[in-house]
Amino acid sequence: MILIYLAAGWVVGITLAAFFALPLTVWLWLLVLPVGYLAVWWRDENLRRVHFVFLALILGALRYQIALPNSSNGALAEFNDRGRVSLIGIVTAEPDTRDTYTNLRVDVNKIESSNQWRVLQGRALVQAPRDTPAQYGDEIQFDGEPTTPPDAADFSYRDFLARESVFTTVRRARVYVLSHDHGNWFFARLLDFKAAALNAEKILLPEPTASLLAGILLGHNQDLPRALKDAFAKTNATHLIAIDGFKIALIAGFFTQLAQRVHKGWLADAFVISALVIYTLLVGSGASAVRAAIMSILAVIAVRFGRQTFALNSLALAAVFITLFNPTALWDAGFELSFMGTLGLVLYTRPLSLWIERKLSRFRFDERTKKGVEFLTDLLVVNLVVQFTTTPLVIAIFHRVS
Repeated sequence: MILIYLAAGWVVGITLAAFFALPLTVWLWLLVLPVGYLAVWWRDENLRRVHFVFLALILGALRYQIALPNSSNGALAEFNDRGRVSLIGIVTAEPDTRDTYTNLRVDVNKIESSNQWRVLQGRALVQAPRDTPAQYGDEIQFDGEPTTPPDAADFSYRDFLARESVFTTVRRARVYVLSHDHGNWFFARLLDFKAAALNAEKILLPEPTASLLAGILLGHNQDLPRALKDAFAKTNATHLIAIDGFKIALIAGFFTQLAQRVHKGWLADAFVISALVIYTLLVGSGASAVRAAIMSILAVIAVRFGRQTFALNSLALAAVFITLFNPTALWDAGFELSFMGTLGLVLYTRPLSLWIERKLSRFRFDERTKKGVEFLTDLLVVNLVVQFTTTPLVIAIFHRVS
């Protein structure tokens, strides 16, 4: 249980740092307290645990402070809302294709000012034509007006982009590809494979079946018709076209069976873990996919050591790992829904199943009927638990009830 307490302290620390904008030096000074307490009361087991949790809280706050984006480092923001300019930069992520346009995340390194090119730094979200040829790793020149992201009352797009160090948007930009292969070689090859898989699906299957399969298998739902996306959203069934724990578990099971046909030792486990990591990168490394991959990897390791995984510990470790690399993931809707849905399954599935079994034990079923009832009960319980734990979040985030 200590891991759960430490994870809770870490998450609370990140949350406190977000709501109380204290300087980094204040959190560094506060770090002295748990370290000092541990040195003084090390032999007291109960106090030692409390101070370790306190230490995790301070470290979480420090991690958030260190991760805060600094707009002063991105001189590009100085040109916001001052008219059209020409810029040059590198596309640093997979293009996000929408209905009528494509979003490109670009690390800008040059700007044309007074008929001269000057060097600068900054990250921009560029809205390009939907059929733009720009891909990950391309060096592009784009013309448009840098603007400050909007800050609405119900949703701050500015804060949302700032968490990714984006302080500038360029709408309706004209894009020209200058050169290729400026990104990570491995990630570029992975995206090439993904593009080939999507193309194969479109050749083999009609629409919207091809786009639906792309969402289910690869987490790529940009090509789904708007009406179909809205239907999934209105029925709280969007998880069917997103990468979640169930699909990661299927992938883990498939590669485990495949690997054990060749080798049954650590080599097979290394193969399964590598496959899970590559698949997670392939589908975009969303918070729900990363959470599921971490828990599956821990399960693979536990089996190798002959241990049984404790789901709450695995979930806590996944939350710490994700927020260690990106503390702002706590405010990501995908992370929140995935975490709460999984937490509900861990806490409530078994007690609710046992309660229903006790109620059904009053009835006499033959063996075949009993198996059918148990199967339907499992489906009912899982769906009830997930809906119960995620519906409040859906209402709070999307202002919608299925």
